[in-house]
Amino acid sequence: MNPRYRRMVATGVLALLIGIVILTAALRG
Repeated sequence: MNPRYRRMVATGVLALLIGIVILTAALRG
């Protein structure tokens, strides 16, 4: 697998997780 592609996927997953955490925190208040 291409290292650059792998890094891009890892960054995307990390950003998605952070977004979910922020969204959950916002919904909880």
